[in-house]
Amino acid sequence: MFVWFWIAQVTIWVCWGAFLTAWLVGAIYNWFRAPAARQRRLVPSGWMVAVPAVLIVRLVPRWVWQPVTVHSPVLLVAGLLVLVIATVFTIWARVVLGRMWTVSAVIKDDHQLRTDGPYAITRNPIYTGILGMALGTAAASGFGPTLVVIALALAWIWLKIRAEERLLAETFPLDYEHYRQQVPRLIPRLIPVHRPAKMSGDA
Repeated sequence: MFVWFWIAQVTIWVCWGAFLTAWLVGAIYNWFRAPAARQRRLVPSGWMVAVPAVLIVRLVPRWVWQPVTVHSPVLLVAGLLVLVIATVFTIWARVVLGRMWTVSAVIKDDHQLRTDGPYAITRNPIYTGILGMALGTAAASGFGPTLVVIALALAWIWLKIRAEERLLAETFPLDYEHYRQQVPRLIPRLIPVHRPAKMSGDA
């Protein structure tokens, strides 16, 4: 079990490290190469999740989490598998979005509505991936305090999705409505309806 613990810790650090590296490199690239923002909506920052989550995990005594902590090799392996798949999916979605990515809800000059690749699986594949990474990490860690992190992440994702989708619907009223009807918001369908046609404004 000790070996599995270290495998889990290394996997968690590698996955989240890859995620943060991809975001940092992408942010630097976009700083110089992304089109100018044309329209912007205020959305909650990720720090609103990160800071309270760290404080709660660090300050609340361990015994408080015992009733919701589960130590199971099966759960650990399943969690690591979900974490790795979700990490790959999240980075894939970030790469596909390219210069249209931003930390806030923004419409840029010559904005492109992406509907291919991971965006044909869910309308918000980056958030799907982040949620999968959080769930995988929580399962691999035996839940406990990570349940609070998941709850905060869900609230943050819900607020960001609402703001971003409202802005996209205003910018691409016909295309986005068609896209919305064909592709689920966050949770992939087991049996997809059919792959949507590529919109006229896509890259």
